[in-house]
Amino acid sequence: MRIDSRSIPGFIQGTTNEILRRRKSSRRYGTSVCLVVDDSGSMGDIARETWSAAAMIGHACERANLRSMIMRFAREVGVEKSFHNSMASVRKRLGYLMGGGTDAAKAIEAAHGYMSMETSARRVVFFLCDGHTADCRKRVRSILSEGIEFYPVMMGEEAVRISGRNSHWDFPQTSRVLDVRSNLASTLAGRLCSAVSDR
Repeated sequence: MRIDSRSIPGFIQGTTNEILRRRKSSRRYGTSVCLVVDDSGSMGDIARETWSAAAMIGHACERANLRSMIMRFAREVGVEKSFHNSMASVRKRLGYLMGGGTDAAKAIEAAHGYMSMETSARRVVFFLCDGHTADCRKRVRSILSEGIEFYPVMMGEEAVRISGRNSHWDFPQTSRVLDVRSNLASTLAGRLCSAVSDR
């Protein structure tokens, strides 16, 4: 996998597709990516930027021939893009919809179920959330125990505070994005690059 971090700004602006281009001589890793997007009422003003970034990652996966799915959660959990759908077929469905409360544990459990059925060599979950959740550490440990990579992305000022040291979202792999409008897309792109790069 050839990753050039300098191409991330250009990819976000739509001027390049180079971010996940593979070397022709290298063997392709089998990778499945699941994006789990907080769609609860507390997302408020950052919902639009969050869905825009999620769509960007979906397109990046499609261009790189990575299997991907996109889920949303509030009190309930829904699948907006399955592993078998194209991004073009779901583009009108990717936006704020549910509102209401937040059941992160149910969302993690659902992602765990879908990813457990995947046979790819690498299975990666990005969990986009504003941090207003119950303690889900048991669920996270369970998904990690099966070799599924789990990357929480805490978004917004309150989420950064909530996910601080010794909190229930304080994992080594947690990303904290204070300025969602300016930094979420690039943070996700960087995480995706790291997740699918050759070890």
